Amino acid sequence: ANMSDRNVRVICRIRPMNEKELKSGGRCCVSVAPPQTVSVVAANERASADDRTFIFDRAFSENSTQQELFEVAAKPVVDSVLEGFNGTVFAYGQ
Repeated sequence: ANMSDRNVRVICRIRPMNEKELKSGGRCCVSVAPPQTVSVVAANERASADDRTFIFDRAFSENSTQQELFEVAAKPVVDSVLEGFNGTVFAYGQ
């Protein structure tokens, strides 16, 4: 089914590392394989049984723009609301 045909979609956007994480030598442990896959990798940089892969309706890397995210995640909802349908965009982030 087309994504716009579903009532609920789950979209993941990975944020860039913040200044504190960069200064402390932090390493990104998440990778995105567009358009749907997010992998969380073990701290030792090698494939591990601890690695996890998640599939979303869409996944965006830390290099994605607000405009790209809006076009996919929010604009279809806004357009539907303007046509008289109910719509909600719920966002959570750190």
